Amino acid sequence: MQLSILRDKKYYLNDNLFVFFLAAIVFFISLYFSPYYYAGDQVAYTKYYNAVAGHNVLDAYFLQIKYLSSYEPLYAVSVWVFSHFMGKDTFDSMLNFFLCYSAVSVLFHLGASKRLIVLFVLANFYILVLYFAADRLKLSFILFFLGMDAFYHKKEVHGYSLLLFSVLAHLQILLFFASVMSVLLARSLLKIATKFVVNVKELVLMMSFIIFSLLVSIFFHEHIVNKLGFYLSNSITEVFKPGVFLVLSLFSPAKNYYIVASFIPLLFAAFIVSGDRVVMMAYLLFVFYAMSGKGVSRRLIWVTTLYFTYKSYFFIHNIVLFGNGFA
Repeated sequence: MQLSILRDKKYYLNDNLFVFFLAAIVFFISLYFSPYYYAGDQVAYTKYYNAVAGHNVLDAYFLQIKYLSSYEPLYAVSVWVFSHFMGKDTFDSMLNFFLCYSAVSVLFHLGASKRLIVLFVLANFYILVLYFAADRLKLSFILFFLGMDAFYHKKEVHGYSLLLFSVLAHLQILLFFASVMSVLLARSLLKIATKFVVNVKELVLMMSFIIFSLLVSIFFHEHIVNKLGFYLSNSITEVFKPGVFLVLSLFSPAKNYYIVASFIPLLFAAFIVSGDRVVMMAYLLFVFYAMSGKGVSRRLIWVTTLYFTYKSYFFIHNIVLFGNGFA
């Protein structure tokens, strides 16, 4: 079943070469800057990466729990595989190559211009955070973007598999799943109310998501409780930032009630937990909607991109001076 909420604009051989060339640039930039980022969360990530070499994959998983307090297994498997023959800086740079490659591929499908893509993947604050400060979430986004790209190429089984694997890298990606399900629910309810029609495929997809989410909640119960305890907010002010991107998204040509429906899980998550990661996901959702439009939508994309380019200067400045982008 092809996800009908996806839009697609074809790209060709010269675009594929552009994607590879841009990803290669990111790889070499990462090799240069990665050694500078040694503080903050990277202290634990570096200790974990160095500790895994020589252990079996099960030990790598338990070491991840020890060093990172993380229960998602896919990052542990990746570190276990690559720590045997490459250092952490090279490993991070390799992941950044694939993050850039997969993100640019999706941006091309959305119809982004090359100028905007270059600015987005080389100087956007949130992308730089993924490059240098959010290792597990980075792996999750790589799989998520590759899954989206597979759907654009009509490879549905491949796409669903990659999306499921993205959850095993970082549970936060489930928020995007919840956004999609919220849109499908809104569309299904509208069809029932106006046409008395039930879309069986969409109903099966939503039920599958609910079952999958329940299984994830059961298996990762301790991890989820620990994270909620750490990030718990319950502050209405945390909703403001993702709410801004909801408002900006309403200028896109997408139907407003679909946009609102897709943002509801993110707004709820922002109310429950604090932190910029929910805001980052709201921003990326805005990018998804705004890329489909022209006029106001495209101007808003450029305005926000330039703002986050400006913000990235201070992030890089802090990395070079203090070893931590958030110092």
